[in-house]
Amino acid sequence: MEEARGLHMGVILMISISLVFLYTGWQLGVVWNIMQERWPEYHDHCRKPFPEIAKRSMGPKAKKFTSLLVNVTLFGICVVYLLLSANIAHYFVDNFVPEPFRISYCWTIVVLAVLLAPFTYLKSPADFWPVIVLAMVTTTLAVVAIVSGVLRDAPVCHSAAHFPAVETNKVIISIGTFLFAFSGHYVFPTIQHDMREPKKFSWSVSLGFLMVVLLYMPLSTISFWVYGSSMKSSVIYSVQTYWLQCFANFMIAVHCILTLVIVVNPVNQELEHFFKVAHHFGKGRFALRTAVLTAVVFVGLTVPDFLPVMGVVGSSTIPLGCVVLPSLFYLWINAAEEYEWQKNKIPSVMDVIRRTKKTTLALNLFLLLVAVGGGTIATYINLTDLKDTNFKPPCYMSVFTGDNNVTFGGGDAGGADTASHRTAAASSATSARSSRRAVARTTRTEDDDVTKDDEISPLR
Repeated sequence: MEEARGLHMGVILMISISLVFLYTGWQLGVVWNIMQERWPEYHDHCRKPFPEIAKRSMGPKAKKFTSLLVNVTLFGICVVYLLLSANIAHYFVDNFVPEPFRISYCWTIVVLAVLLAPFTYLKSPADFWPVIVLAMVTTTLAVVAIVSGVLRDAPVCHSAAHFPAVETNKVIISIGTFLFAFSGHYVFPTIQHDMREPKKFSWSVSLGFLMVVLLYMPLSTISFWVYGSSMKSSVIYSVQTYWLQCFANFMIAVHCILTLVIVVNPVNQELEHFFKVAHHFGKGRFALRTAVLTAVVFVGLTVPDFLPVMGVVGSSTIPLGCVVLPSLFYLWINAAEEYEWQKNKIPSVMDVIRRTKKTTLALNLFLLLVAVGGGTIATYINLTDLKDTNFKPPCYMSVFTGDNNVTFGGGDAGGADTASHRTAAASSATSARSSRRAVARTTRTEDDDVTKDDEISPLR
């Protein structure tokens, strides 16, 4: 019974969020097409399309708020992706690099950022569209590898799986992670603007969400059915086949690195617009984008276990940027009559209510209420949950403490040993060096000693 309740609730959440985000993504595409029809200047290169949408639909104040929200959110997402990439990269460093050449997790963050920097200097998504395609390919390969590993474990693991009772607060906390997984609206206008045929963006976003659901749904449902409560924050470390675990880890690392290049681009372009940096590559672009990446690295080194706040970001800024703002922009820009938008006059709330089709108005108001109400509750619970998180000290504190083994972790509602599984790559290094056939899973004992064997039982 509990197995069915948890599974059904997860499936309902995933489908509901994907449908809502698909609808609001479609709205953003429609709004950008309207802007290009009304204001032809948007056919030329636009460095900050999302804030421009806010300006044309709801005025200058909305533009300032949207600009701040976009930059803060995308910056935070960049930090998360950098830390996750570095965590996985450090796993391979510890497992396969000879001991004299190994570096700490903190130095892995820095090295990875240096290697990543040249790709962030590319102008816009039109200049690095292969990166977007490759990011999707790596995700698909990772999902195939994980599902294959889970199915291989199913005969033994499912029979021993335990399914705990569904807890309301944990369901609400998980909403932030669901929202984070489906977010992308902040970069949608940037991508649409660079398309050869922007009017076909609605088809693109529909296909994109369909593919994401087809990847996420089988992976999450099968993994839950096979492992139950033994599955930790990363399903990769529940897979018992070592080479599949390594392959999936590598693909996810590549995906995170490529996604960081995509996500940081709108931030770079808006700052270049603010500082009036030339559109062509030069000293200005090099200096500014280097400074942005340096800031991302500094925050990552300051909070090396940034993942615990992912739920807070997902439940706060993601609903605003992916549901609330797209709906408001869509309602306001469609309500503006010709004489208003020609004079940059913004319709009033009553104008929007009178001029909008009742079914469209009701649907968007319902989404706004759910997004604001649900986001507020989820944010509060996630913030409350942070008090149980054991944050690691900043990386640069190792200069004073002599600790060069700061690991990537954080807490969630799942329990005290979640951090060890978020850092399973680092903590399993000792056994993996002695045998590459070892199964890279870690188990934290009551006195926090980590024990490993070349062959372990599928479930603890």
